[in-house]
Amino acid sequence: MMEYEVVDTFGNQVIGVYDTRDEALYEIRLYCVARMMNKVSLFDQDFVTLIDHGDYVTYDNPIGYFPTKPKFLINQV
Repeated sequence: MMEYEVVDTFGNQVIGVYDTRDEALYEIRLYCVARMMNKVSLFDQDFVTLIDHGDYVTYDNPIGYFPTKPKFLINQV
């Protein structure tokens, strides 16, 4: 059975290991809301856009809040 380990390169830590890639993406989205939305104005908090690059995902919004886009590695384990 293939599992997916998610690593937050912004904080250099493993977020978790998930059964499906969809579950991993869902958990990344929740992680962004829980960990990063406190740095974002209320006006810009209505969505979390993730850009999937295959072996990693970037948190793409809101523009201008993070000098480097937070990046999450998705490793098959």
